Amino acid sequence: MCIPRHEMPQVDLEQIETLYEYCQHAGIPHFRGMFPISGLSKRQCADHFDPSRFHASNQDRPLIIARAGQVLDGNHRLTDALRRGLVEVDCILLWDTFEDARKRLLEMPGVYKVNTEGRRVP
Repeated sequence: MCIPRHEMPQVDLEQIETLYEYCQHAGIPHFRGMFPISGLSKRQCADHFDPSRFHASNQDRPLIIARAGQVLDGNHRLTDALRRGLVEVDCILLWDTFEDARKRLLEMPGVYKVNTEGRRVP
């Protein structure tokens, strides 16, 4: 089952440390490290995926994934990493099912959604 981009959580680079600290203080099981690309999967619908949205400045931003390796935030970065032939990428793993992790992520400070045009919404 794929999920449209406008229903997926989005995290800005500036919010990554805040997100990590929030997980620590809230007791949300998480881990940050390098993960093999072969164990990751996209949940964002391909028809909502636009590779031109990737910016080189985002390469340092970790992907946010659920425990089974499904990408919550970072589908464009994963595609770029695959194109560049990388075998592993920096990730923040939220130790939860995809749906529960997605719900938790959307409740965290600094996390937002985009509308169908790709513009940020509250």
